[in-house]
Amino acid sequence: MFDKVNIPFNGWNIYYTNPNNEITITPIPFEHIKQINEYLKKFDSLLDLKEYELLYKSNSFDLIICRNKKYNVQSVNRVIKRKGIFIIQQTSELNSEKSWSLAQATKELENNNFEIIEKFETYNITKFTNIGEMIYFLENNPWNFRKFKITNFASSIERINNFIQKNGFIRINKHYFFIIAQNKKLS
Repeated sequence: MFDKVNIPFNGWNIYYTNPNNEITITPIPFEHIKQINEYLKKFDSLLDLKEYELLYKSNSFDLIICRNKKYNVQSVNRVIKRKGIFIIQQTSELNSEKSWSLAQATKELENNNFEIIEKFETYNITKFTNIGEMIYFLENNPWNFRKFKITNFASSIERINNFIQKNGFIRINKHYFFIIAQNKKLS
């Protein structure tokens, strides 16, 4: 049915496009890494969130970043230093009842001693004209498609492949948001 694409990638460049342009991605208009690098010049300590509960001493980090992970804002507030910066890049499912939004994240941060410095959101369209490209995308986006395995979705993949063959492409719509917040606790 398809040839699996097996090409390594580095950093945030997860999108492989072959010469036939079988995957098209609307660019995201913000550069998370660029923003982080700007703040790294100003601070001494960085935490890249990997877990929900933070078992660090209070007031330990100048800069905390969170990319496509759940976080506990109270824990972040506890471990971030006074005037520390929290940078968030999140994805949200457009059609999910449990959709996480920019408005929700902003309100939660503001209710927990953070001032919003910058925020914006964008909608991204990924268009696939080949099932192999789509599988590569799904396998390499664990923050969006947890535990994706071809064997678990064989019948769905076959239906999607048939849809692509009939219509020429399939689209995935994604919602992304980005927040830079500064902690405003007094001590």
